[in-house]
Amino acid sequence: MSVSIYICRYNVDDQKCQWQLTEDKLFAQSLDPSYQIASIADLHDWVAATGETFNGILSVREGLCKWIEREFIDEFGEMDVEYGYVIISNCC
Repeated sequence: MSVSIYICRYNVDDQKCQWQLTEDKLFAQSLDPSYQIASIADLHDWVAATGETFNGILSVREGLCKWIEREFIDEFGEMDVEYGYVIISNCC
């Protein structure tokens, strides 16, 4: 079972645009009647802006995705970490 993530934009004018991601469709609609399902890029922007991640299997514009964190040894023998949202099933 996946959870849909929505992007809503509000207080939009020439100088700014506030935005938020939410799992709550009714909340998204109350903030922005033209809300949309979020993209994977929106999820990465959210993590960069807030440090928060959505967990589990997520439904976004491109399909289904999930947050991953993976440790590995890089080409210099150093421990490195890869993290981010990855598509696990394309839409359409």
